[in-house]
Amino acid sequence: MRSAHTYTAALIGSPDIALRVKGGSIKLDEATAPHVQGTLTIAIPALSTLTALDPRLGKRVRVSVAAAFPTGTQSRTFDLTLRERSVSHRDGTVALAVASDEALLGDYAPLADDTNTLALAGSLRSVINYVLTTAGIGATLASTPAGDADLTPYWSITNLVTNPQADTATGYLAAGGTSAVATSGSSPWQGSASVVWNASAAGASFLQVPNEPACRAEETFTASAYVRANTGTTTRTCSILVRFTNDAGALMGDFTSIPIGISYSTWTRLGITVTAPPGATKVYMFIRQNAVAAADQFAVDAPMLYRDSRMVPFFHGSSTGGGYNYQWGSGGANASTSTRVPILERSPESFTWRAGQSALEFLVPLFQAAGYRLVCDETRTWTLRGAGYTAPGNLTVRHAVNLIDATDTLTRDGLWFDGQVTRHRWTEAGEQREAVDAWALTATPTRVNRVELNTPYPGPGRSQYAVQRAQGRGRDVTVETVADWTAAAEQPITGLLDGAPAQVGKTSSITYNLDNDRMTIVTRTTDTPLGAIDLLSSTINSLTGTINSL
Repeated sequence: MRSAHTYTAALIGSPDIALRVKGGSIKLDEATAPHVQGTLTIAIPALSTLTALDPRLGKRVRVSVAAAFPTGTQSRTFDLTLRERSVSHRDGTVALAVASDEALLGDYAPLADDTNTLALAGSLRSVINYVLTTAGIGATLASTPAGDADLTPYWSITNLVTNPQADTATGYLAAGGTSAVATSGSSPWQGSASVVWNASAAGASFLQVPNEPACRAEETFTASAYVRANTGTTTRTCSILVRFTNDAGALMGDFTSIPIGISYSTWTRLGITVTAPPGATKVYMFIRQNAVAAADQFAVDAPMLYRDSRMVPFFHGSSTGGGYNYQWGSGGANASTSTRVPILERSPESFTWRAGQSALEFLVPLFQAAGYRLVCDETRTWTLRGAGYTAPGNLTVRHAVNLIDATDTLTRDGLWFDGQVTRHRWTEAGEQREAVDAWALTATPTRVNRVELNTPYPGPGRSQYAVQRAQGRGRDVTVETVADWTAAAEQPITGLLDGAPAQVGKTSSITYNLDNDRMTIVTRTTDTPLGAIDLLSSTINSLTGTINSL
């Protein structure tokens, strides 16, 4: 089929600067980020233009195509970021490397840890849009495809308080400035009672909360409790004190939360996060009230002390729901520690965007665990694509019609496998953590891929995603034909090759050759017998009669 293809390019600016195209290639690939990558060969331009073609300045290049065929015309525009410029003085040419905007996500990284995405974890789309905005991309996800995922983290925590429900005063001790410790059944925050204590005089009055004390230096602890004033109408302050000692009882450090004004009969949650200082081997928790007068009474309920840097909802060993199983320690209910164990683990550290970590590195484990890919096309449109995504349109390549060349390769090596083990290693609350995500098509996979990642565990899903995508690999049909400027990766394709069954599947990559006006298509296909429904030019619903008459 005879056709004429015209290529123009410009360095985008105010105004645009025209570039004289001499050749190059543009590739769209479902398996890579950036999704679009290309090289463009241009004639050496004027010195001012050559100076402006500096990728360090965040420049962009627009490549436009106009093609005329006997049956009509096609056009397409690629708006790409400039990644590299190389001058060949011998040839009188400049080679430009260009890419879609995923490359910009690879460039950007925060200068300090960013934990804002944790609050957005219920929506993968919200997390991605936050990152796109923060990275200065100037775009958000397109509304379609509309896929999303809830990535709410679930992780294990042990509450070291050994009587957390505070329905009895067992283990609660009067410390400095306190005259009496008891319980009150009057409107507890939870359970049947709360622990109360009276000040012996105006000023500081302390209540020691019972807890398992063992600790190590550099461990991170969070302490919290609900408190209220039980007497008087004057607002007074209350705070949490976390104390560290060594085995001999010598003080290693005291840490006090900011005093909060506590009103009469109103429950308020206090909290503080601290790090155990060098030499610390014991940790203790106290509640401090600043009494106005002797016999001022405060109440405490639902105290917690645990190794983590985040405030979490109160729980005890008999709690239920919330995505967790709960259990008491060996001492039993309200006489030991209590632990929550996630039914499906997903580390909150996955939502800490580390200083120096690129935006793309941060996002990849999240969307892959949910079975998605993040793609930016040549129009700067961002989409979240699931396993069932199909690009609009379709292609047909036929022997002796529009096929120039073809190869059909089957391989067991390379990118095909039917099982994967993904091992995550990371540090959380000062502890080295490890989690394994394993998935296979069958109970006894025949080829297992292994991936080692130094990233927090975002929950299971990445291995399943990888295995399911790998099933479309192992058979690659590569065909060369005249460039069709409506082609896209992940587009339905039918290939009719000489001496082979019809191949039906999707395109994996499209590479346009600007030197000879051709395109190379790599497909993921399956054998399809002639006459199969998959080869119909329209849908089965558009046929007349019954399926028996086909």
